[in-house]
Amino acid sequence: MMMESPTRPTANIPRTRSTIVFSAMLTLAVLALPFCPKAQESDAGLRLQSDIQKAKAEMVQAKKDIARADAEIAKTDSLFREEASRAAQSEERMAKDRERREKENQELLNRLHDTQSKVNAERSVQSRHANTVDEIKSRQKSLSLTLAGFCDSLVLRIESGLPWERESRMDRVKSLKKDLETGG
Repeated sequence: MMMESPTRPTANIPRTRSTIVFSAMLTLAVLALPFCPKAQESDAGLRLQSDIQKAKAEMVQAKKDIARADAEIAKTDSLFREEASRAAQSEERMAKDRERREKENQELLNRLHDTQSKVNAERSVQSRHANTVDEIKSRQKSLSLTLAGFCDSLVLRIESGLPWERESRMDRVKSLKKDLETGG
């Protein structure tokens, strides 16, 4: 049994018409046989026989043509189904591939955002440490300058104080002041 394609007109309509036409011709030929005159009856019988043989040959040829057309239609339908199947598989494969790539891209974006947030956090920590180091250096410098000022007042006290080992004490205080001012 042949499956019909919904988009293609069937070959059954011409076959039905040719069968009906052939049947009608055959019926008319048989019905007209008794009305023929006797003299023409033998000639008409031969003619009718010849027409019947010709109609049968045409019918056989028409059946072969119909069978060939049906085979071609079946082959075309088969190829059409195969192509539709391949197209559907290709489309499905592309959709899955697109979905997979979108997931991979989203995962990469998430990893990128995570890495960027870690980098930003590390930069922030480094910046805080740098600020802390700068603040400590600034405090040390300020403290060194304050202590250097105390050294100056201590030198004045040593000069105005008792004379015991004045030069050695002044040398130690001046050396300490020099060390404080150079940061060493």
